[in-house]
Amino acid sequence: MAAAGETARELIAKETTRKLEDGPFGGDDIDCGGEKMGEAIIANIPKTEPHWNAARVRDFELIQTAYQLAQHSKLWLPKCESIDLPITPLKNVGTRGVVSRLITGPPHPAPFYQTKSTPKPNDNDGYPALWNHDCEKERQFICQPDRKLKAERGQEARANDLWRKIAGKCFFNLNFTLGSQSLAVAFT
Repeated sequence: MAAAGETARELIAKETTRKLEDGPFGGDDIDCGGEKMGEAIIANIPKTEPHWNAARVRDFELIQTAYQLAQHSKLWLPKCESIDLPITPLKNVGTRGVVSRLITGPPHPAPFYQTKSTPKPNDNDGYPALWNHDCEKERQFICQPDRKLKAERGQEARANDLWRKIAGKCFFNLNFTLGSQSLAVAFT
């Protein structure tokens, strides 16, 4: 309790606090008895951005960089000058595919099944897929297909129709977290 009270007094006594808009310089240190207890930052995130907030952030430089990119199309990294980097929502450059369970099922008969083989270059047998989420092999932007799909018997027309809709060279990680699967986007 004493540490919490001292931390609160320290925050109240501070006259200036870094802001989210300041650029990638982090927050102001919160000291308690000569020991750093954390950092403080003023983060007035617009109400039009309900998808993120500044709670439970380990590195304020990260959200300051994200803020500059999202709000001002500027890539501003720590210890660097900012550069203009026009951005656009993904829906403006592509279409969203289907979730994996609609490709290889269940809950209903899916048009494809997974084989245990890995596609080779110039292999025309089956449908190459990036499927296994092997974090050791997926730490670079260009990844090789790691699974071969085949059309289920009786589902060949449906498989070909779905393949024409979903086949691509750019893949986005579903349910992205900052765990072992650190690649958000991969190209094949």
